[in-house]
Amino acid sequence: MRFLMSILIPALVLGCGNGSAVAAKLYKWVDNDGKTHYTDKIPDSATGLGRSEFGDLGMKTHEVGRARTDQEILQDQQEKKLREAKLHLIEEEKARNDILLRTYQSEDDITLSRDGQLKAIDVHIKVAHSNVSRLKDKLANLLSQAADQERTGQTVALMIQKGLDDSRLALEDTYAAIVNREHEKNLVREKYAKELVKFRELKNIKAPAQERLERTVAIENAIECPDKTRCALLWQKAPEFVIKHSNTPLALKGDRIVMSQLPAREEEISVSLSQVFAKDDRILLFLDLQCRDSSRGRENCTGEKATLIRKDFRSLFSNTATARPT
Repeated sequence: MRFLMSILIPALVLGCGNGSAVAAKLYKWVDNDGKTHYTDKIPDSATGLGRSEFGDLGMKTHEVGRARTDQEILQDQQEKKLREAKLHLIEEEKARNDILLRTYQSEDDITLSRDGQLKAIDVHIKVAHSNVSRLKDKLANLLSQAADQERTGQTVALMIQKGLDDSRLALEDTYAAIVNREHEKNLVREKYAKELVKFRELKNIKAPAQERLERTVAIENAIECPDKTRCALLWQKAPEFVIKHSNTPLALKGDRIVMSQLPAREEEISVSLSQVFAKDDRILLFLDLQCRDSSRGRENCTGEKATLIRKDFRSLFSNTATARPT
C-alpha cells in the first residue's frame, strides 16, 4: 500500500493544474463520514478538518490537525482550571505544613497553645457571667419599682419601662455571647486536634493507644432547637419549668426570657430560661441558675439540687422535640 501511494500521489500532483508541470500541492483530507479525499484545494466545508499536504514530489510537507470544537475547547479550559486549582491546593497545604512545623517543636507546644486560647476565652465567659448577675440585679430592681407603681394604681413610668426593655435585651445578648464563646472554644478544640494529627503525620509520630482527642464539648446548660417551629413548642414549657424548679417566685415572663426572682436566702436558687440566637443562625434554649453570692450559695449552685435541675432541663427539652445538644 505504501508503494502504491508513493506512485499515486506524485501522479496526482503532476496531474493537477490542467496538466501543468508547475509545482502543485495536493491535499489529503477525511470528511465527517470517514471518506478520504485527494484534492488540489480545500473546500470551504472542510477547512476545519484535519489534512495532510504533499509537495510536487509526493512527499508530505505539512500536517494540519482538525479544528477543535467549542465543547472540546471548553473542556480543555475546565481541565486546565482544575489542574491549576489542584496545584494551588497542594501549594497551600505545603505552606500550612511548613508553618505548622515552624510554629511547634513538639506535641506539648500544640497542647499548651490550645489551652492558652481556651483560658483566654474562659476569661470572656467569666466576665459575661458577671454581667448577667449585674443585669439581673438591675432588672430585679426595675421590676420591683414597676410593681410598686402598679400596686398604687399608677402607670409604670416610661423611664422604668425603657430600663426594663433595655436590661432584658442586654441580658439576652449576654446569654448569646456566652453561647457564642462556648462555640468558639469548640472551634479551637477542633482546630488544634487537626493540627496535632497533622503534626504527628509530618513528624511520623504514632498516636498513643486509645487516645481520644477532645474536639467538641457539649454546653451543659444549652439545648439546640431543631427548627423554629419546634423551638416555639419547646418555649411553651419554659414558664412551667422555671416555676417548678425555682424556689423563688416568677419575676419575668417574656417572649425570649423567663426568670424567677433573685435568691434572698442561702438555700434559694433562681432559674432563668432564655432563647438564644447564636452567630451561626442556631437557636438555643439556655438555662441559667443563680444563687446567693456567698460560700454556701455557691455550693448550692453546684450541689445536688442544681445538678438535678440541669439534668431535668436536658431530659425534658431534648426528649420533647428530639433537640440535640450543642
